[in-house]
Amino acid sequence: MNLFLFRHGDAPFGPIERVLSEKGKDEVLKMAEWLTGVCAHEDIRVTGLFHSGKKRAVQTAEILRPLISPSLDSQFMAQICPGDDPESFIEFLNAAQGNIVVVSHEPFVPRLCERLIGGLPPNYEVSVSRLPFRVKTATCFHFEKSSSGFVLKGMVHPGLLP
Repeated sequence: MNLFLFRHGDAPFGPIERVLSEKGKDEVLKMAEWLTGVCAHEDIRVTGLFHSGKKRAVQTAEILRPLISPSLDSQFMAQICPGDDPESFIEFLNAAQGNIVVVSHEPFVPRLCERLIGGLPPNYEVSVSRLPFRVKTATCFHFEKSSSGFVLKGMVHPGLLP
């Protein structure tokens, strides 16, 4: 089982629900191309695409979808919103089959990553992530499920891609 955990693309703050900027859309497209290459190289077929329901996450998922799995519909998942505790999602992951892409937000993404790789106790509040997490840009963490938990295989953001 592979998990590709995305932070949505650039979405400026404003008085209405945040949406991706043109820069954000370009970032996500670049990341989708990268993910397509990873999946082809490692013979990974994405079987699930989930988003938080926030407009910027839905937009990110819909930019990813045609490149990673055109026949797959993106689905709303309630427990991956910005302020959610990652514990219920970890329960979902432990039971999950296949390879999934999840589009979420800060602080959920770095908190989940810290729990998956660091074995931090439940409800541990991460104030400063130990990961090289870039804010205000699309970021993807690639995890692989093993017999002992989740292994971080890689992390990428648009600034690392050609």
